[in-house]
Amino acid sequence: MHCTIYRARGRPYTYLYVREMFDLETLPQPLRERFDLDDVVMELELTPDRTLAQADVHQVMAQLEDTGYFLQMPPEEDPSGWLELTSGKS
Repeated sequence: MHCTIYRARGRPYTYLYVREMFDLETLPQPLRERFDLDDVVMELELTPDRTLAQADVHQVMAQLEDTGYFLQMPPEEDPSGWLELTSGKS
C-alpha cells in the first residue's frame, strides 16, 4: 500500500499518512489546517512486514484502508532517548 506522509506545523513528531489517490479535500478541516499539504515529508510503500519507527504498520494500514488517512501523534515517552520530548513537567 503506497502512502504519502506530511508533517504537522508546529507539532514535533506529529505526522499524517495519506493513502495514494486519496482526495485531500475530504480530510477533516482541522487536519487540513494543521498540516502543510504541499510539503511532503516522504512517500512510503507499506507492507505488513515493514517496521515503522513510532507506529504499528498493521494499524496504519487498517486506518488507511478504512478512512484514507492515519494521524500519528507524538509518543508520550521515549525509552530510546533519541527524541527530544518535552514532558511538560518542571
